[in-house]
Amino acid sequence: MNLIAICRTCTLLLLSLFLVSCATIIGTEEDEPPPGVPLPETYAVSSFYNRYVQGKPDMDLRLEGGIYIWRRGNSWSVRVARRIGDVKERAVFGSVYSGTVQVKGASLVDVKRHRINPTGDLRSIKNEIVFKIEQGDTVGNDIEGFDFKARPTGLDYCVTFEILKDGVARPDIVRLGSFRHKIEELPLKICLHSRD
Repeated sequence: MNLIAICRTCTLLLLSLFLVSCATIIGTEEDEPPPGVPLPETYAVSSFYNRYVQGKPDMDLRLEGGIYIWRRGNSWSVRVARRIGDVKERAVFGSVYSGTVQVKGASLVDVKRHRINPTGDLRSIKNEIVFKIEQGDTVGNDIEGFDFKARPTGLDYCVTFEILKDGVARPDIVRLGSFRHKIEELPLKICLHSRD
């Protein structure tokens, strides 16, 4: 073996060791920090759904029905829409949408009901919203929900949505942002830079 071949082999070995050590130090984008550790800047940027949740849908929510989530800056909206043509239940109890919204790295402010029936419920406790929306009665609204603002306390914050329809997680009926992006799983966690 000549000296040039040995140098090439050594260089390749050193380069591969360097790349492996960098990957170990940096980690992957899917790595989530343990509880209590601040979110690194790369984590907030890598949150998959954060790019889809921006902007209010530009159509009548009743065309498809389901659950809609969108934001404008740090102001968030959640709506439950009955699809046009769906017959309202003629019972006191029909479909019930319930769940929680939890905020980490921010405080909740300005939590407001949006046409929620008296049979529904909306409570804000510290950094969590608990809600229940019933759409079964004949006098119910076709679109109900709530709005809230997240006031960041640091560089990054996360919002986690746990939503159930009749006690079952149904990600297939949840849509995000102006383009109504479909999600694949619940709970839904969205992490953002506070300046976004």
